[in-house]
Amino acid sequence: MSECPVCLNVSQDDVNFCPVCNWDLSIYLLSPDGLKQEQESRLNWAIEVWQEFKTLREERELIFSEYALKEQWIDTLFKVFRDLEVGLEDENQSLKHENKRLNHEVKELKTKLKSAEDKEIRESQISAQCKRITDKVFEREWSEGKLVSVALPESVKDAIKKRTRERSRGEDGLAHWLRVTITYGAIKERWL
Repeated sequence: MSECPVCLNVSQDDVNFCPVCNWDLSIYLLSPDGLKQEQESRLNWAIEVWQEFKTLREERELIFSEYALKEQWIDTLFKVFRDLEVGLEDENQSLKHENKRLNHEVKELKTKLKSAEDKEIRESQISAQCKRITDKVFEREWSEGKLVSVALPESVKDAIKKRTRERSRGEDGLAHWLRVTITYGAIKERWL
């Protein structure tokens, strides 16, 4: 059994090279004492190189293990990002669906608003037409002498004002129509 002077590995005598560091062991089997000094300087150099090599190999293994950990971390991050991407895509689809639904509701509300505005405009136009017709009828009947001016008692005037305020909704046409109706009713009761 012989020991490698570089890496201190013990190997069999018939081995020419160290199986660990690949140092030539055949020199030590054949060398006389005179060559020992030269071999020792070479041996010291080889030991230094071997120590550096071991240190570099350990550093390399450490780097490889760190690299493997970083690869695992990167793989984990990619999985998280893929899951987030799928979640965001699902959320995006949900938001698109919600957006379509809300747009549909907005269209329906706009249609209802337009029909309500049209109805309000028609009511306003009808009210204005009623006022014009009533005014014309009263003007014609007044000019023909069919209407007689009646002095109403204060209680009737107050009742007319009160009823006009209660039912007018703030629209002049309706208030006028109500006043005309009450006045006409009062005149009719008085003369008939």
